[in-house]
Amino acid sequence: ASVWPGRCYFPDFFNEEVKEWWGASFSALTEPGVEGFWNDMNEPAAWGQNIPYLVKFGEHYMHEVRNAYGMQMTIATYNGTRKLLGNKRPFMLTRAAYSGTQRYAAVWTGDNTAADDHMLYGQRQINSLGLVGMSFAGVDVGGYTGNPSPELMLRWNSLGPYIPMYRNHAETGTAMREPWEWGEENEKIIKKDIEQRYRLLPYIYSGFYQSAQTGLPLSRSLAIGYAQDENIYKEKYYNQFIFGDALLVAPVESTVLMADIYLPQGEWYRLSTGEKYTGSEVYNVTAPLADLPVFAKAGAIIPMQSVVQSTNDKGDGILELHIWNGSEPTNFVYYEDDGVTYDNEQGVYHKRTISFNPEAKTITLSEVEGSYVSKFDKVKLMLHGFDGAAEKSVDNIGSEIIIEY
Repeated sequence: ASVWPGRCYFPDFFNEEVKEWWGASFSALTEPGVEGFWNDMNEPAAWGQNIPYLVKFGEHYMHEVRNAYGMQMTIATYNGTRKLLGNKRPFMLTRAAYSGTQRYAAVWTGDNTAADDHMLYGQRQINSLGLVGMSFAGVDVGGYTGNPSPELMLRWNSLGPYIPMYRNHAETGTAMREPWEWGEENEKIIKKDIEQRYRLLPYIYSGFYQSAQTGLPLSRSLAIGYAQDENIYKEKYYNQFIFGDALLVAPVESTVLMADIYLPQGEWYRLSTGEKYTGSEVYNVTAPLADLPVFAKAGAIIPMQSVVQSTNDKGDGILELHIWNGSEPTNFVYYEDDGVTYDNEQGVYHKRTISFNPEAKTITLSEVEGSYVSKFDKVKLMLHGFDGAAEKSVDNIGSEIIIEY
């Protein structure tokens, strides 16, 4: 059948010998230094035709195993490249997936269109994928087909920092998606969104650790935490989601500059302004293209870092602990490792619980678990919504740290 390179064969990935052959063939890519791999058209799919159900893989016809074909290909690719790369982690992206694929690869929602409804629908798809265990998911920001307006590019990129896999991707012959293609002012806005993503990486990486350990997704439907709240199921608010433990994100169409948003029970702070809101209420809030409505829950603990140019960049070596005032104790499990090797499986990681106690007026970082030395030399406390509380910095030592405010 015809796919990207022309006419292709579809190997029988249900055959263990075929899996071994396939995995070993990636040496042609790993030897020059490639460490990321993308399995596409692996439903399997072909251009201009359907794969006949008469095709057999081993003892099984296509209609019996089609849903699992992409996953078997991904397993073969992952196992093969892991062997070839030794102690380095391969990055895997697959178009077709099945329950359990999250152990091997990230996924995305497939070819979308440059339109507001696809932007919003894509976010709901990501939330739904999270509900079935696939936390590492993304969309083609800006749309794969069609030409987005500048306003849509801005709005979609403002969602980017809060999408588990943030990337743009487009069909040949459509408008370029690079930030500098949209004018100087728009480039500055998109750059700010990308910088926010890099600043949030300590929070995001810890969230992925939580997901790997518990199955709780990084991008969460409001139904996970507020299932009994009837308002979250209303069409007007069902695009909203929780990112990690404590950030509520309200996607907004590119043509809307004032938005009705619903905040569930509790107290919330707008991330950009610090304004405080009482939950279980609907609010009409400003939603300029440079400021997507994002809210931190009272008691939120959000570890952040300085702006960096890549995940390999240490930045200024300061771990910022942003905490929003609340009346109830909260905690956050912070996790760090080298992000490159499998040494974490041998205990080379850095994990500690960060606790906020409003009654004692303390922030406590538990003793570090694991032997990995954090890339952050200092911890800087950044308090929001506290009267008269000053910023404080301490050395990032491995023993318990108690900070009074």
